[in-house]
Parts: sequence; C-alpha cells; structure tokens
Amino acid sequence: MATDNAFIERFFRTIKQEYIYVNPKKEVIDLYQGIEQYIGYYNHKRPHQGINQHIPVELYKEDNTQISIGKIQIPAGLSSVEKKDFLTMKIYK
Repeated sequence: MATDNAFIERFFRTIKQEYIYVNPKKEVIDLYQGIEQYIGYYNHKRPHQGINQHIPVELYKEDNTQISIGKIQIPAGLSSVEKKDFLTMKIYK
C-alpha cells in the first residue's frame, strides 16, 4: 500500500527530532539503547496527534473495551491486530 511508507517516514522524522538530534551519542551501543528506550516511551507514554492525543498502547488494550477516537468508535471484542486494521481502514477511507 502506498501509504505504508508515510507512516514509517513520519516515525523516523519524529524519532530524529525528539531523540537522536537532541541526544547525540558517540558510541553505537549508546544510540541503540537510547532508541530502544525512546520507542518504549513513544508507544507507552507519548500522546499522538494522529489519534486524538491518545497513547498508542491505549488503543491496543486486550481487555476488549470499546474505545472512542474522535468520531471513530472501535468495536469491543477485537484483537490488537483487528483494532489496528479497523483504524487503518477508517483513517484512509
């Protein structure tokens, strides 16, 4: 799908601007470990504009609760993969 690249390009821009450029490292292992920590923050604590300031992990809870994102209602009972597919279909329809 043509939009797949847009997601990863946006992620790369974000990680560069919010972590790599502001935390230059001399050693590759330090950069690797820092990026690993940043990705944890990105997925578990950082609000995302594209999903109405929600945190990604909130959207993929396995407790099957219904979640609202703006005008989008995610049905209860979906697996995390089904939730992702559902959101992708709603956003790009």
